Amino acid sequence: MLPYPPTRAADLVETLHGVPVPDPYRWLEDAGSPDTRAWVAAQNALTRSALDGPARDALVTDLTRRLNYPRTSSVQRRAGRYFFTHNPGLLDQPILYAQDAADGEPFEVLDPNRLSADGTVALTAFFPSHDGARVACALSVHGSDRQEVRVREVGGAGAVRDLADRLEFV
Repeated sequence: MLPYPPTRAADLVETLHGVPVPDPYRWLEDAGSPDTRAWVAAQNALTRSALDGPARDALVTDLTRRLNYPRTSSVQRRAGRYFFTHNPGLLDQPILYAQDAADGEPFEVLDPNRLSADGTVALTAFFPSHDGARVACALSVHGSDRQEVRVREVGGAGAVRDLADRLEFV
């Protein structure tokens, strides 16, 4: 059995609607506190001690081989324009494309891989307008449930530009 670092349990009970609710680990909700950071570092060190090494290297190689294949989402058609995402293999995030006809050449609408150095900005949804001239793109940073919706104008021959419209904390 792994020697897990101890986790302090605080003597905290909050009464909600007349019901006492123990919350001994609330202190872990403060991600920036020195205590929480030390606890996370200790947990990470234990994880690394169990996972690092040849077995992990072999697993990474096997998973990389299995995930290296092209993937394309279903297509959304709006007024003769087609929208879809595609990942050729090992990109962190799929790229949003459009094309002006069924047999047309795809052009890039949004590459979320360019929005962060660590590849953690994800396109979680996209909604083309009825006329296909704009597309709303929902973006998540670092896996957050809070998304930002941006609107891009999609012109002919791949001319794409951001509009000022944005919704935050969606």
